[in-house]
Amino acid sequence: MNKKNRKLKPKNLIQLFLGVIPFIILTIAFSCEEDPSALGSNLLPDSDKVKIHYDTTISFNGYLNKKEDYVTVSQSHPRLGYQNDPYFGTIEARYATNFIPISLSITFENDTLFATVDSTILYIIIDSAYGDRDLSAGFKVYKLIKPMENDSLYSSNSPIEDFIDLSDPISLYSKYEGDTIIIKLNNNFGDFLIPPADSIYFYRAEDKFIEKYYGIAIIPDETNNIGELSSINLYHANSKLVLHYHRNDPDGIRVDTTEFSYLFYSFNGLSTNFTEILHNHEEGIIFDYLNNDSLETDDLMFVQGLGGMTSKLIFNNFRNYLGDSLYSILNAEMYIPVYEDENFDLLYPPERLYFTSIDTDSILYQIDDYINSNFFNGYYDEDMKRYSFDISMHLKGLLNGSHTDSILYIKQINSSLYPHRVILKPNDTKLKITYTKH
Repeated sequence: MNKKNRKLKPKNLIQLFLGVIPFIILTIAFSCEEDPSALGSNLLPDSDKVKIHYDTTISFNGYLNKKEDYVTVSQSHPRLGYQNDPYFGTIEARYATNFIPISLSITFENDTLFATVDSTILYIIIDSAYGDRDLSAGFKVYKLIKPMENDSLYSSNSPIEDFIDLSDPISLYSKYEGDTIIIKLNNNFGDFLIPPADSIYFYRAEDKFIEKYYGIAIIPDETNNIGELSSINLYHANSKLVLHYHRNDPDGIRVDTTEFSYLFYSFNGLSTNFTEILHNHEEGIIFDYLNNDSLETDDLMFVQGLGGMTSKLIFNNFRNYLGDSLYSILNAEMYIPVYEDENFDLLYPPERLYFTSIDTDSILYQIDDYINSNFFNGYYDEDMKRYSFDISMHLKGLLNGSHTDSILYIKQINSSLYPHRVILKPNDTKLKITYTKH
């Protein structure tokens, strides 16, 4: 957390002295075990005492919140893979995409040369991965049986099965080779890519090509191990579909052996792709929390990326504790500890969390501290095993009535891009408030 240092310019010595006193009191309070509200009582009148309260009275209720759908069209680094998480259940990232000829001037065969497919290989470059790779789990590829709409906002809930025939995969086998997924496709699909000489016009324009070749879908195999969710790079030069073929003359004599490539993006913006994310919580410990009494406070909260489960934290009795006195909130820091399960090192927590709340018009908004403050924090502290937040603005809004909803919805930054998950402990959540009371 980076804080901006500001130089104070007191008008006179008395203002300088009064300005330094609260910081002296705060410094002493953090280093002593005495009741902080009593420290410095001989320096300030009762109406101006600085109170520091490390909460043991204000309590929080934690509950699971619903999954979220989000747009997945045209992501340059989508997720692909299958993960089996003992706490969250399974998550599967499927992918559908157009493929575009690398050249629009290819001629496969003519009246004197006849093309024969040798192999068709799909190469997908992995940028990064989350989880633990299972080399025994592969991928299946399917030919799309209907076109994707270029202007449709396909989402994480858009069913890829609507575009394929699950009984007719075109893949033969798949493997990992370093940071590359290699999938061999059957020769029937290769034959499909080579048009007859009188149909070569499909290769003369991208829009014509997509009219005939709708695209492919890639679906990961299930695994009983942890598994991996890969971030694939479709703009990498080595992410491509490669058709290997040779040509014979009319007498059947091989003339040449060559290859032709297809990319997964269009220079004219005509290609489409989207990711479907499937969450199944039934096999995870989270399922028990989803099916308990809705009024029962959860002792664990679950937050997961890629549209996974989020949680909400409810302030119970902060008004009762502070009472009806006049007060000014100087600082409000919240600490939410992390629960470490047996797969914590593999399925490590997200770098940063943030809060949203609901306004009087039932509209979800990011809290003021996250939007307008440099001090919000929200980062995971590996040493303390917790997330820290400065929610001073939001708490002030609750106390002065400008905010009426005491629920904080917990989300991770860039959750549509990252699959990280974390388990939080609401019962051990602390709120430390520094305030003046009049």
